[in-house]
Amino acid sequence: MVRSTRRFTDEQLIDLYDQGLVDRVIGEKLGSSTSIVWESRVRLGLKANGIPRIFSDQQLIDLHIQGLTDIEISKKLGSSSGSVWKHRNRLGLKINHARDLDNKNL
Repeated sequence: MVRSTRRFTDEQLIDLYDQGLVDRVIGEKLGSSTSIVWESRVRLGLKANGIPRIFSDQQLIDLHIQGLTDIEISKKLGSSSGSVWKHRNRLGLKINHARDLDNKNL
């Protein structure tokens, strides 16, 4: 069996990895196979990048501070409420419960 050789440097891989690209896309950009990129990434101790988020931690924090619920935040950010929930929990932010929009209890 002939093994494919690596055609890129660690620095090239790390640069693309830091941009949030997944192994398949990194391989396409570097002219290499996904498996070679995977092996190199693992050797460097880098975790796999997932699907890139369309919002930053700071955007989520700012909307959370305003008291918005996960659903309200997801609508403002154009994301799923599940993604907002996951990242809110990762940041250690407590859930904002549904607000009384009619101000009945004020």
